[in-house]
Amino acid sequence: MTQHQRYGLLVITLLSIIALFFHYRPYLTDPGNSFFNLYGDGFKNYYTVYYHVKHDKNYTHFDGMNYPHGDHVMFTDGQPALANTLKFISQNIVDISDHTIAIMNLAIIFSFLLCAIFLYLILVRLQVAPWFAVLAALGIMLMSPQHFRPIGHYALSYGFVIPLIIYLLLRFEEKPSVKLSALIGVLIWIFGLLHMYFLAIVGMLIGWYFLFSFLQKRTLQEALTLGMHYAIQVVLPFVLIQLWINSSDVIADRPKTPSGFLDYRAHWEGIVTAVHVPYWGWVDKNLIDIRNMTFESEIYIGIVGVIGFLCFWPLLLRKKAFPVEEGAAPRFLSRLFPAISIMLLISLGLPFVLPGMKFLIDYLGPFRQFRGQGRFAWAFYYGWGIMLWYLIYQRIPLWKQNRRVWLLGLALLVLAAESYFMSAASFLKPYKDEAHYNKQKFESGPGFWFKDINLLDYQAILPMPYFHTGSENFVVDAQRDAVRFGVMGGWHYGMQNLGVNLSRTSISQTLKLIPLDYLPYRPYAFLEDLPNDKPLLVVLDKAQYFSVPQSSSYLLRFTETIFEDSLVQLRKLPLEAFNKAVDAWRYDIRSGYDGTLQKGIMRDGFLLPDSAYQFYYRTFDDIKSPKKYQGKGAFVARGRHRVPFLTFQVPSANNECSVWVYLGEDERARMNFKGYEDIGQGVEKLVVHNACKFDLQVLDSNGWGLVVFPINVSRPGATVRLELECPDMKISEMYIDEFMVRQVGRPQDNIFWRSGDYLVYNNFWFPKMF
Repeated sequence: MTQHQRYGLLVITLLSIIALFFHYRPYLTDPGNSFFNLYGDGFKNYYTVYYHVKHDKNYTHFDGMNYPHGDHVMFTDGQPALANTLKFISQNIVDISDHTIAIMNLAIIFSFLLCAIFLYLILVRLQVAPWFAVLAALGIMLMSPQHFRPIGHYALSYGFVIPLIIYLLLRFEEKPSVKLSALIGVLIWIFGLLHMYFLAIVGMLIGWYFLFSFLQKRTLQEALTLGMHYAIQVVLPFVLIQLWINSSDVIADRPKTPSGFLDYRAHWEGIVTAVHVPYWGWVDKNLIDIRNMTFESEIYIGIVGVIGFLCFWPLLLRKKAFPVEEGAAPRFLSRLFPAISIMLLISLGLPFVLPGMKFLIDYLGPFRQFRGQGRFAWAFYYGWGIMLWYLIYQRIPLWKQNRRVWLLGLALLVLAAESYFMSAASFLKPYKDEAHYNKQKFESGPGFWFKDINLLDYQAILPMPYFHTGSENFVVDAQRDAVRFGVMGGWHYGMQNLGVNLSRTSISQTLKLIPLDYLPYRPYAFLEDLPNDKPLLVVLDKAQYFSVPQSSSYLLRFTETIFEDSLVQLRKLPLEAFNKAVDAWRYDIRSGYDGTLQKGIMRDGFLLPDSAYQFYYRTFDDIKSPKKYQGKGAFVARGRHRVPFLTFQVPSANNECSVWVYLGEDERARMNFKGYEDIGQGVEKLVVHNACKFDLQVLDSNGWGLVVFPINVSRPGATVRLELECPDMKISEMYIDEFMVRQVGRPQDNIFWRSGDYLVYNNFWFPKMF
């Protein structure tokens, strides 16, 4: 580096430190007690790392959730590269585990300092003047889309990863070597152990870059050379990570096809507009309604980036954008541009969003696991930012003298303004809760939950309301403080937890644990897996006491309150309470049947509240099926996106539909029902669009679940056509049984009947009742 370039490096470092200090000041002044989020995925990312460093017994397994099984640390968003490094230091050198939160926060902030430095190094290596490279690098860093990530996906927030790989690619273009490829391979291996998306993003970037390098030469020797380097840089790290996972992961039934593959793609509005910037906000309010973007789509390249793309794109296609056509810089940029452009198209969902092209998703194999395509646009953001300011610096001096200064000044002024507004938009005031998450203050404060409780008397914590997310099939989202209160015993004392907020969770384990959120329909299968007979410790979020589902209310009958403050109740739950809850609900149903038997009427074997009560019931016993819930048969639906199901007349204007669906395998819980009311003259009105995974009332031990949802129409007796919607499903057959629609609206609107030794209540089947 020249002396001016070294001065520039010092300046970009100082300016970045100042800018990051003002942006992240609350986190820097108290990093150990400041959280980007205390809810949802953001909090989970803190908890899984902290628990693994502080309490887990080895480097591969996480015990903080999904009790009694836990999970492999790679599927917890637990950043094994960071967490295991801290764990090794704490166990072998000096215990720094109590500083894990501070280290995590500082690591994210420091990553953006490195981001600016590597952007600067790239630009000066492309022969951009140091003063200009400083301003451009600072602006690109401050507008980085990864500033928005810590709130939800902490492990994806390291802003230096992509600029570092681009910098090393430039060095590789200047002088390829196996040593440099090995360095890139080691870094990608580390980045993959922070989050596999980093391996996917930079692996794809390098792959496309090498492809366009080959297309410029098209020789067998070039193909062999680039193939060898790609294997060292990308393939080998991927193989090493997979070998580690496969050798240490005992789960064989993780979901293979995550749902919502196209839900997290980028959108053009998030790339070319940003309502956080005042003039785009004005456009949104007065001219064009700009679609709201989630943080998955916040990849704004700036107004200068948009105009520059429109101006330089034709020149780049004709290879006339670079004033000098020879040398490493133009070669590097001429290959980088098509690589990042293709990644931009992929981030937008292409080719899968094109009409008739969605079927191609079926052929992606393991790449279906990467459903957040919008993140691939980060490579375009950084790559185009580098190219844009390089081209501006190189091209503007070729124009007339009187235009040069004000064009450069205007471009940099706009960059500075947008950097300020985007940086302000990404700032999030830190969450703080020292009363609970600072162990010393927690134990010395008046709200010390466990003061008179011997935690060794309990085998695990059961949070209420129960939460279970990560199976890609069933979703039981935790609201308010249920998660962060529920894991307090794990945070400080290593207690394990039956709640689940992980990724790609075992299907069989999920089927056993998920009934904890439903009514106590059958004996709880997870009890067979528990290692001992100790009771569970219930942590109940009092703010949600009245929203606790009936399943939990039955369990709570058989608990003993051992602590209570304004936020939580802690209760002792003996294991026999689970069977008692099952018996209690059965008793209530039998009592309801006996009461209705005295004052109701019998019609065709059904016990109804009165003679006017109406319902529709279909057993499907006339259809042969390899799987059935009750009777002799079940409806068999071939796996297609839309499948005709039933057309029938509803009994009332307000109805409740209950139907048994087989959900005992991966993907099956993604099925939905869609219903249309015939309002006359060939016109239909959408009246039902349910989601089975959200409308599940009970899950039987045989994998069948009862899905319940309303059907409200304009008049009694209206004709409704139901169809099945099977998005993102590759199941050859779906099975549906015991379909019932009954009128609702009065407390007494219930229906009973007997089938052998079963007592059936509103389509719930209770065995051995007679």
